[in-house]
Amino acid sequence: MNIIVPDNIMKFPHHFSLAQVLLYSPKTLKKIKNFIQGKQAYIVPGTSSIDDIKLSIRLAIPILCGDPSKQHLYSTKSGAKKIFQLADVPTPICSVDIYDEQEFIHSLAQLIAKNLYVTQWIFKIDDEFNGRGHAHLNVDTIKPLQNLKKRQLDPSVDLVDQIKPILAKYLPKKVIIAMPTLFKNWAEYMASFCRVGGIIEAAPTCMRHQMASPSIAFFIEPDGNTQIVGSMDRINAQMHVNAGCFFPQQSLPNMNMMTICKSIGDILYEKGVIGHVTVDLVSFPDPTSPNAHPLFWAIDLNCSMTDYASACTFFDFLMEGQID
Repeated sequence: MNIIVPDNIMKFPHHFSLAQVLLYSPKTLKKIKNFIQGKQAYIVPGTSSIDDIKLSIRLAIPILCGDPSKQHLYSTKSGAKKIFQLADVPTPICSVDIYDEQEFIHSLAQLIAKNLYVTQWIFKIDDEFNGRGHAHLNVDTIKPLQNLKKRQLDPSVDLVDQIKPILAKYLPKKVIIAMPTLFKNWAEYMASFCRVGGIIEAAPTCMRHQMASPSIAFFIEPDGNTQIVGSMDRINAQMHVNAGCFFPQQSLPNMNMMTICKSIGDILYEKGVIGHVTVDLVSFPDPTSPNAHPLFWAIDLNCSMTDYASACTFFDFLMEGQID
């Protein structure tokens, strides 16, 4: 294993990607070219961009990714939901591609009216990651909504119209933002949400301690074949914010991981996506049979090599083994 540090890394802002810094580090590029000369080599990017493509051209070696714009599109919250639907993978009740505050309130009102049994709704900003753009609302904390639920009204346009002004009044007070250091209040959060778009999705109706957060990392070969890289159960430091993981996942012991990976992988390959992918799930008890195998929803998709996927790969490297 060889670790090479760009010679100009300290001369550029911290937000520059590794590919950007390398493109402006001629000595390091020359060192890499000398090192890979006469060897089979290719680039495995993290979150791919046009700069990674430029680096691939400068080094005259292949890069393991599809079109960066497609990798990004299907890694967004709205884009991931469309892939899950095409792959016939279970997902929570949701509304996607929301770009306006009035549209947000109307969509949430419709979801609440049609699903009065759901107690918690989760909001996610499309392009955020690691729970940074998450927030949630517990409808049971809003008394007027509790009263509407007790009346057991049929979902209708009239019910939606009753819910909308309640939401407009109570959302700024009742929504809990996962990262208050990023968004100080509801207005800031909603401004960012509407700028890039986002989704609303239902949370499982069980107790929080009954839920688990498994993830599966897999690899789409350039020929379309899918291989599992590893699995893990994510640990939440606080709601929606991951602090680490246990490897391998054990919250869905009887699930055929290859089936879900191949279903999603085949759709992504048709869309022009190859390389590393991680799918995030949420597992919870079957409400009709609590002692049965847990159910799951697919909730997020990352079309790049994540930290957890790289940890699985590094573990295999150290152990000189392969996942079975």
